[in-house]
Amino acid sequence: MARFWRFAPHDSVIVGRIAQELQCSPLLARVLAARGQTTREEALAYLRTELTDLHEPALLPGVSDAAEQITTALEAGRRITIYGDYDVDGVTAT
Repeated sequence: MARFWRFAPHDSVIVGRIAQELQCSPLLARVLAARGQTTREEALAYLRTELTDLHEPALLPGVSDAAEQITTALEAGRRITIYGDYDVDGVTAT
């Protein structure tokens, strides 16, 4: 069964400019443009994100309660299971 990729509409001029200025593939340039990175500066800022640019983990809803439950379980010698996924979207993985 053949699978077909569907890409978001894009401005080929912007994609071409990003690809040329970053010396990257047209595919990467298209992804960057689709994510709103339409200038060289925006694309580089997106690609070179630092950990300090991320939100404080404690701001995630429920994360403090989850951390407390994990700590309590480990201190009591109980086993825990962690579910996760592999990095499909290029953003996060377990």
